[in-house]
Amino acid sequence: MHPRLLSAPRTVLLPHIGSGSIATRTRMATLACEGAVAVLAGERPHNLVVNG
Repeated sequence: MHPRLLSAPRTVLLPHIGSGSIATRTRMATLACEGAVAVLAGERPHNLVVNG
């Protein structure tokens, strides 16, 4: 990131603010729970990133 942007007095940097909505956080929690249920049932979660 450019140093001038980091030091700009009227600039606010907010990483990952797009995931800050109630709807998004609710969906994230739902996906986590669905993944946990799948694992406990001996299945692979549908959004598994690394196999192993």
